[in-house]
Amino acid sequence: MFRNRGLLRALAGLSPRARFGWAALLALAVLAGQAMLRTVDEGRVPFLLFNPAIVFAAAAFGTFPALLVYGAGLLFGMHLFGPPR
Repeated sequence: MFRNRGLLRALAGLSPRARFGWAALLALAVLAGQAMLRTVDEGRVPFLLFNPAIVFAAAAFGTFPALLVYGAGLLFGMHLFGPPR
């Protein structure tokens, strides 16, 4: 999947706390990117950055950190498509 397998080995060697930290940072970066993208595309593509981020997090950090990124996307979707206040 990735050409630089040394990078994946280095990421796999991280402690669980570091993996979750990097996954949280990735989720925040994706949220910021989606917020900036939303101003450009007017909300037509609400999850454009989340799908590749979940795949990357699963490959680089493991299943549970990827679920953290997925959860951030789920909360973002609930915020977008939830009932108006």
